[in-house]
Amino acid sequence: MPPVSSSRHGAPLLVLLLLPSAAFAGVETRIFDNGFEAELNTACVEKSVQSTFNFPSANGQTAGELVTSACLRLVDIAGTLTLDEPYRGAQFRINGGDWVDPPVVVANNDEVEVRASAPMTIDDVNWVYLYDGGNAIADFLIRTRNDERAPMTFQVGPGRTYTELTQVADLLRAGDIVEVDGNHSYAPVEFQRAGLPLAPITVRGLTISGQRPEIAGGTVSVSFRGAHHYVFENIDVTAGSEVCIRNEANDVTIRDSHVHDCSRHGILGADNYSGSLTIDRVEVDHAGRQPAGEALKHPVYIATDRDRYPGSRLRVQHSYIHDFGGNGIKSRSERDEIYYNWIDTGTRVDGDVYYTIELNGYEEYESVPGINVDVVGNVLVHRNYSGVRLGGDATGDLRGRVRFVHNTLIVGPGFNEYQPLIRWFDSLESAYLANNVFARVGGDTTPLRIQRDDAAWVNGSIAVAGTNNWVPSGSDSIAAGYFPEDWTGTVFGSGNPGYANLSGFDSLDLSVQTASDIDGAAGSDLDGPSGYEIPNPLAPLDFIAPATAPVSGSPLSATPRVGPADNIGAR
Repeated sequence: MPPVSSSRHGAPLLVLLLLPSAAFAGVETRIFDNGFEAELNTACVEKSVQSTFNFPSANGQTAGELVTSACLRLVDIAGTLTLDEPYRGAQFRINGGDWVDPPVVVANNDEVEVRASAPMTIDDVNWVYLYDGGNAIADFLIRTRNDERAPMTFQVGPGRTYTELTQVADLLRAGDIVEVDGNHSYAPVEFQRAGLPLAPITVRGLTISGQRPEIAGGTVSVSFRGAHHYVFENIDVTAGSEVCIRNEANDVTIRDSHVHDCSRHGILGADNYSGSLTIDRVEVDHAGRQPAGEALKHPVYIATDRDRYPGSRLRVQHSYIHDFGGNGIKSRSERDEIYYNWIDTGTRVDGDVYYTIELNGYEEYESVPGINVDVVGNVLVHRNYSGVRLGGDATGDLRGRVRFVHNTLIVGPGFNEYQPLIRWFDSLESAYLANNVFARVGGDTTPLRIQRDDAAWVNGSIAVAGTNNWVPSGSDSIAAGYFPEDWTGTVFGSGNPGYANLSGFDSLDLSVQTASDIDGAAGSDLDGPSGYEIPNPLAPLDFIAPATAPVSGSPLSATPRVGPADNIGAR
């Protein structure tokens, strides 16, 4: 895909270019604002011309159909701005007026829409480029449908018509299923054909002799590049020298799979052209490290494109991430949903190991509006000296709200009473922590420093509320600022809060013991102070994390909750 450069100085001159050009088809005009399906715009979205911006992508279009972009209200224009399109194809509408041919002149806060035709062939792309004196600064992507035939099933494996996934990748259409024989290793593959929201393309591994199929090697072992609406399931992916699975697509689900022994990144999401990604019941291990002279790599490192796929999110659920370098989950997604996982830093010695979870803002632009985070029901095991970092990594600010409820955090001797378990960093609006367990292994009764505040809070001062969390006694009196002042109903205890086995990292059993500190002691408020709730929080809490660490290499499962969520912690 062509690079998009940006201008951050002065008032740019924008030129729109349509590539390839196509005549308007004179058919029904559709308006897109989320990259998934056609629907009428309800509001114009503000974008600054002084930073990177793009129109939401319009996928799944009928060939030759006239397509209207979402509405953008352009701000930070000094004086006026000339929009020009010296080639065929595009028209503009300013402030809801008539459609006109360029050039047009716009002023600060003017509302701009673009329309152009979809390509004449299936699964093809037209790009409308906005230019600033010859430099492309934005785009509007229009892609046609990929469903001109009925869905088919392809079988891939030894002795079959297709012996490699590379032989079928370019043949796929919306709704197709690819069945991949297990107990066999396949060459790296890149998927570029797109499915549809209600007709995803499914790539499904078949277990044979107890073994999933394996995709191994290459610089990138599996790549989704413009391969929107995919389900990738029951496959082992390993030994990518740069990345094992790379996502540059929207609405991709990876589930029931094992990603392991990756020299650098395990699962990586691109900054641009990527939308929602779901990682469900996936084991990721022995990935992430600090190669000499390179930036830190991670087992799961995901970004989403807020402009081309607004409303996108990362969801990681029911997964097992362990024995890694870097951060277990690092994200720059528009929304983060981290549910019911077991994340264990493990005992690796061939990589720098940091946080189990680090959730940040975008690198390309300020996070406005802020990014919201929902972290629920996880077991987070910290064998080293780093816990959780929320708010940023010095390159991108979250600026949003955090809900952190019903998690169990287990630490070892690397955490003395001065080493923070949670680090607030860069910028947040607020955080709410409820019904969490912060405990030590081996009967250690040393108090814990719960937080370190290195953040610039959106409203000017720290905003960390919470209720009914279990912490070691004395954790509220180590030093000023080490314990959240606005917590209520905290349960202080000594040693084991109420689990069957907390004697060591490798023998954890988090089954809750009757009449213990955490048994039935959870609070009912999972949303936090009025005005600081996150939109659409996970509710009800229908599952629980496993009581013991999953067995590596075995299929993972989602454990339904029996009864109410009335225990403190993840169980």
